[in-house]
Amino acid sequence: MRPFKAGSYHPVAWRGWYDFGNGSLGDFCCHAFNMPVRALNLDYPTRIEVSGTGLGKESYPKACTVRYHFPARDGRGPVKLNFYTGGDLPPEDVTAALIKSFGSLPRTGCLLIGANGQLQSGLWNSDCYIKLNEDPKFMGADNHPSAKQVPQSIPRVKGHIDEWVDACLGGSKVFSDFDFGGHLTEIGLAGIVALRLQKNIDWDGPGMKVPNMPEADAFIRTIEREKYRS
Repeated sequence: MRPFKAGSYHPVAWRGWYDFGNGSLGDFCCHAFNMPVRALNLDYPTRIEVSGTGLGKESYPKACTVRYHFPARDGRGPVKLNFYTGGDLPPEDVTAALIKSFGSLPRTGCLLIGANGQLQSGLWNSDCYIKLNEDPKFMGADNHPSAKQVPQSIPRVKGHIDEWVDACLGGSKVFSDFDFGGHLTEIGLAGIVALRLQKNIDWDGPGMKVPNMPEADAFIRTIEREKYRS
């Protein structure tokens, strides 16, 4: 229960209070993690590390970095997925090519760094830029010669609402259904567990628990008030 207090929860500020929201990580993980999770077939992270300033027990940090460690799988090596927010930024050598290409660091988005080059996407995955190691700058994927050689394998949609309505009317399955969207959200919220504990954790994704850390249970399965239990 919370008493009303102007400016504390509305508008939008409720997102930063753990009883009502999970900050920018809980808000945007299903968008920002979409491309790397699909492209690299990421299952569950087995290790999550956190750092930042203003790590609160009841509220989201002022700034933080959350590092997810995914084990090797299906012929690819291990993957590190780093989430930065609130002023925490990747190392300058990581972002140098982005700044050179666009004049400044994009405010939001996702950057994939591989052995042969980099991919950069906006937060909504609606744009994509490519820079291979020999390229001087990032180039739009539609114009990059290497991208043009890759045949289209994923169907295009008109937009979220159109796709949802078509599925309701018996059309094709939505691209990000509950199974996949739920998986993206689970990854993000596992990071929230580490932030609330203010500790690095090992994560058992299938079991949805932190091994040997029973104090994490309260952050994984919240006990609702009896009045509102179904």
